[in-house]
Amino acid sequence: MDNATNPRSKVSILIVDDNTMVLGLIKMVLEDMDFLVDTAGTAKQAMACIDERRGLFDLVILDQQLPDSRGIDMMRRVKEQYPALRFMMVSGLMTEDVIQEIKDAGGESVLGKPFDVAELMTAVEKALGE
Repeated sequence: MDNATNPRSKVSILIVDDNTMVLGLIKMVLEDMDFLVDTAGTAKQAMACIDERRGLFDLVILDQQLPDSRGIDMMRRVKEQYPALRFMMVSGLMTEDVIQEIKDAGGESVLGKPFDVAELMTAVEKALGE
């Protein structure tokens, strides 16, 4: 399917993770699915990218533990300025309390590490409302 007829070729996703292996894997899978992908390794880099694009991402895939912020804290700050921006949180430490905190803060989807490609795609589609 060419980009003119593929609706995913217009969907823009920002991936935020300090683990370069995880970041690269998610980026590769999403690009293979024809999503437009940008990446950041810290909350500061992600905030700059979001501000530069004026919040015009369809989805932010965000690691819960970043070197300079908890993912949920960054999500709350971003949602104050860009309330319509959708978030999918990724974490290796998923408890029911953490999942509920993420949902209460406005996260559309939660994905526990480790995950496989099918789980990633299901979580992305849920977060995008597909």
